[in-house]
Amino acid sequence: MQNTVSLISKLRRGLILALLLTIIIAIINYGIHHKGRREEAASGVAAQTTESFSKQGPTNLRYVQFLDRSHWIVADSNRVWRTEDGGQKWILSHEIETRDDHVRIGGLSFINDATGFLILDKFLLRTNDGGRHWSNVASVNFEALNCYFLDALHGWAGGYVWQEGFVNNPKIPMYVGGIWATKDGGQTWWKQRVQLPQEYFGDGGRWGLNDIFFSNQNVGWAVGDGVILWTVDGGENWRVAESNKAEYKQVRFFDEQFGWATWPALSITTDRGKHWKLLDEPTQYGTWPLIVVFLSRQHGFAASLDLFETKDGGQNWKKIRDKDEAPPCEYIGRALDGTLIILGLNLDQTVVSQVSTDGGVTWQVNNWSDGKQKIEPDLWLSMPALRKSEAELLALAEHQTTPEYPVIARAARAGGDVVVEILIDEQGNVTAARVLSGHPLLRDAAIKAAQEWKFGKTVNEGRATKVIGTLTFKFN
Repeated sequence: MQNTVSLISKLRRGLILALLLTIIIAIINYGIHHKGRREEAASGVAAQTTESFSKQGPTNLRYVQFLDRSHWIVADSNRVWRTEDGGQKWILSHEIETRDDHVRIGGLSFINDATGFLILDKFLLRTNDGGRHWSNVASVNFEALNCYFLDALHGWAGGYVWQEGFVNNPKIPMYVGGIWATKDGGQTWWKQRVQLPQEYFGDGGRWGLNDIFFSNQNVGWAVGDGVILWTVDGGENWRVAESNKAEYKQVRFFDEQFGWATWPALSITTDRGKHWKLLDEPTQYGTWPLIVVFLSRQHGFAASLDLFETKDGGQNWKKIRDKDEAPPCEYIGRALDGTLIILGLNLDQTVVSQVSTDGGVTWQVNNWSDGKQKIEPDLWLSMPALRKSEAELLALAEHQTTPEYPVIARAARAGGDVVVEILIDEQGNVTAARVLSGHPLLRDAAIKAAQEWKFGKTVNEGRATKVIGTLTFKFN
């Protein structure tokens, strides 16, 4: 009897141990599975497995690729959108769910209507089906602002490099431009040599490279903050072009000799990018970006809310679409099949598109929310204001507020200048403010401080008038 009881007791203990072991194994497997899911999401690999349709679509038009008349890709923030019907319906094809302010797009480039590359959150992604699905290629250990792939193997990326010691030494720039190249489809990258002439920007002059374009494996160009570069050996040696030190965001070429760099300045080259001439650009609306596309060396279009046309190589421009009478023109480009396409945002932030297959003679408009509405995306664009320099604003200031240094920014060692554009009403109050440049962790603090400034009244031709200008807040 005792032996039987002992046996039953041992069996019970064994069952309990087995049950506990099963529970432990299940917990471990659960943890491993979800850790993998988290790591996958953090690496940028985890895309939307089920595509979702959205009336809203992209919220900004910084990275755009037109594949053909109807098929376009737009990347904004941490999402990738595509449309297959000319912008009438947008599909969210990739997204990273994150609250990290540093997650951003670092470049978008397609080599044909199927194969494209995307830099998102320091990971290079690739699609082979026109943006329907994205797969991870490799991580990138640099700060990219753009990329350009000539084919499935050869690509370049431009951006900037953070400098050590800038906090304690004002002569050291916080960051400087950099270019990286790959010959194996983005699996490995190496930094190319970019050397500016001594004292080109002066002590502490920070700069980055905003766009790159190559016509073949050897000939290419890069533009950035106050500089244009060119190469004829695939980037082994980058040379500084003779140009005005304007701010350039985009560079394109019609052929190897004729090219243009824009946003907000407009410069033209006719000698393969060695020398550039700054032109009188079309009349921009406020500080709205200027996007230009040429269909030939003489014939081109420019979008800056209004639409302009030139027939003499950019020397003279004529407004052909007014923002108050037609859809907004915020981005213009040519698809791989030659179609001319314009994108803009309605008042409700939905995308409106205009498509031309005859070189801009006639246009098909999609999704314009109201043909009679006035397009007023910003207070800057809807109110007449007198522009003043920063020195003039400082002299006019009656009350100034210094921004608080955010704790999270200190922890991240984020610093540098934040440039805020402000709109001042007739009484001297700041009625609107927006950041033009600066570290993401510092922007909210700068805007909050700018909104508390007070200025004296500005009188123009005997009447009080609104004023627009910029303030620079330094975080050291």
